[in-house]
Amino acid sequence: MKVLDQLVFFGEIRGVARSLARTRAEEWLERLGLSEWASKKVQALSKGMQQKVQFISTVLHDPELLILDEPFSGLDPINQDVLEEIVLEEKERGKTILFSTHLMEQAERLCERVCLISRSRKVLDDDLKELKRRERTGVVAVEFEGEAPPVATWPGVSEVEEDGDALHLTPQDGVLPAEILAQVVAGGVSLRRFELLEPRLHEIFVRHAGEPAEDDAPSQTGGAS
Repeated sequence: MKVLDQLVFFGEIRGVARSLARTRAEEWLERLGLSEWASKKVQALSKGMQQKVQFISTVLHDPELLILDEPFSGLDPINQDVLEEIVLEEKERGKTILFSTHLMEQAERLCERVCLISRSRKVLDDDLKELKRRERTGVVAVEFEGEAPPVATWPGVSEVEEDGDALHLTPQDGVLPAEILAQVVAGGVSLRRFELLEPRLHEIFVRHAGEPAEDDAPSQTGGAS
C-alpha cells in the first residue's frame, strides 16, 4: 500500500472517520518530513522512514496508552530528537507511555519510572529519581579555579579520578560530602564546581545485573522499560 493509504486504513480500523484520518495523517507526515513520500509504497522507504510511518500509525487515533518498542531504531540523531519531543508532548497531555529500550540514556531522558530487566528477570523497578537517589555512592565532582590542590592527601578521601577538568572524589566509608566540602573551603582554594554525582542508569544497570555473559543471545542482554 501507499504510505498515506496505509495510514488512513489504520486510522479507520481504530475508529477514526476516513476524512479525519486522512487529515491527521497528512499533518503527521508533514511534521515528520514525509509529505513527499505520501504517494510512495511503504516498501520503497528507508528503514528510518518506515519507522516514522509506524510511529504515525501508532498515534494517529490519539490513544490514551502508547506502547513503544525501540521506537528510535534506524533514526538519525535529528529524527530521534523530533520523536523524543513528540513523546514528551504526549506525556504532557496525560498519556500513559510504556517505552522499551536498550539505550539507558534515552530512558533517563524520557521516563519517570523504570523497570530494569536482565536475562528475562526483573532486577529493579522504581521511580527513576528515587532509584538514583538510593543508588548514590557519595562521589563528588570538584573543579577548581587554577591548579588543583593535592586532594589525594585529604583525610576522608579514598579515591581520586580525573574526568576532564573535574576531579571525582570518593569519600571513605562514613564520610559525608559536606565534610569534603568543608576541607575544600578550609584549604582556601577557589572553587568553580562542587557537585554530588548522580549515578547514570547505565551504571545502575551494570551494578545490579552485571556484564552480560559472552554466550548470551542479544535478546537476553537486558533493557529498560
